[in-house]
Amino acid sequence: MILLLGLPVVLLALVASGNFMFWYEVRTGDGVHTNRPSYRWAQAVNKECAHRNEQAAVVPRPRTFGGVAAFADRLALVTALFAERVSALPAPKDRPDAARLLAGVNAAAVLGFKVLGDAARSGNRSRVAVAERRFSLYARDVNPKLAGLGLTDCVLPRSGMP
Repeated sequence: MILLLGLPVVLLALVASGNFMFWYEVRTGDGVHTNRPSYRWAQAVNKECAHRNEQAAVVPRPRTFGGVAAFADRLALVTALFAERVSALPAPKDRPDAARLLAGVNAAAVLGFKVLGDAARSGNRSRVAVAERRFSLYARDVNPKLAGLGLTDCVLPRSGMP
């Protein structure tokens, strides 16, 4: 047990499907507060994320603007189908905000892939570079949130694209 801002904090780690999921508990006078979502929900979402990652991995990497457009369109479809599957999972009762965060991440990714595809179809190299940079910045911002929820298989690569 460590003290954080004068409160005793217990750090816990749980190994699930080969990944570490970290959460914390803060013990105060009015009970225990935790940031962890339902283990079963996180496990089910991680399974879907692994499936999404497998589907994205087989999409051929592009070499032309037309290839980038097809790549982005295919990843938008893979992400949209993934979003449908995880939205069908019951949200964790202890952390309904976790399901909302994941839905927002998925919606932003689908939109980002559409923007990337449109940029590639325009043939404008700078628009493509801006769209790719936005993915990278988005991944940097959202990955700590996903990892903090135990969604380690959902963490995006540094490029932001699966």
